[in-house]
Amino acid sequence: MLRLVRTFSNLDSNREQFATASEDGSVRLFDARNLQHSTILYDDPKRRALNHIAWNKQEPYTIAIIPHGSMEVLMIDIRKLQIREAFAYNNHNAVINAMAWAPHSSIHHVTCGADSQALIWQTDRYPREEPILAYKATGEITNVKWSRTQSEWIAICFGNCVEVLRV
Repeated sequence: MLRLVRTFSNLDSNREQFATASEDGSVRLFDARNLQHSTILYDDPKRRALNHIAWNKQEPYTIAIIPHGSMEVLMIDIRKLQIREAFAYNNHNAVINAMAWAPHSSIHHVTCGADSQALIWQTDRYPREEPILAYKATGEITNVKWSRTQSEWIAICFGNCVEVLRV
């Protein structure tokens, strides 16, 4: 049985569109009005399972995905149906478990990992060796959300805790 992760489009005109990432290494775009058809946006050449998917909140043609067991984030431009960029984040000492785009910026996103770190990145900054902000939790971070209404706050989950951080 394939495990699916999904996210809905941020375009007001495309509220019916959503993308899925799955264990078979594919990212598919669906339209809720016609679920019989989907467009394959990406097939991982290594056939890695894709654990996480996130739609850029400001740039609606960009989707980020995290392959299973990876320390990289792949950015897909859905207009071109190709990988726009692959970011290998060397500051994580273990796999990336979660990510979230900033609701107010097309170039900022946060990654969280098994190394207990939450790192905020600026994707247009070169070289991309250092995050612009970093936080070390007391346990492996398994999930992260960036507040849509108050963009200076993110929430992280680790163990049986939730911490809200001001960025």
